[in-house]
Amino acid sequence: MPDGYAMLIPTGSDLVFQLHYTTNGKATTDVTRIGFVYAKSTPQKRVIRVQASNAGFVIPPGAQDYPLQARLPWASIANCSMSIRICICAGSRWC
Repeated sequence: MPDGYAMLIPTGSDLVFQLHYTTNGKATTDVTRIGFVYAKSTPQKRVIRVQASNAGFVIPPGAQDYPLQARLPWASIANCSMSIRICICAGSRWC
C-alpha cells in the first residue's frame, strides 16, 4: 500500500480470510501467516475494499466458454489504486 494510505479496522471487527486451493494430485502442507502494518501517523487517504460480482447468472446446459460480466459503478470521487482479477471456474479450462 502506498505511503499515506491506510484501511480503518474498527475495534471489535471480525476479520475473515479465505484461502482457495487448486488440487494438483500431490499431497502438501501449508503454513499460512498474516501480518499487519500499523500506521505511524494519521493517513492522508482512507482505503476501502469493494467488489464487483455477478451472482444472478445462469449458464445454459451444454454451453461452451460462456461469458460472464460484473460491473461496479465508481463514484467520481474514488480513485482505484489496485485491481485484482479473480476467476473461479468450473469447466473445461481456466479463464
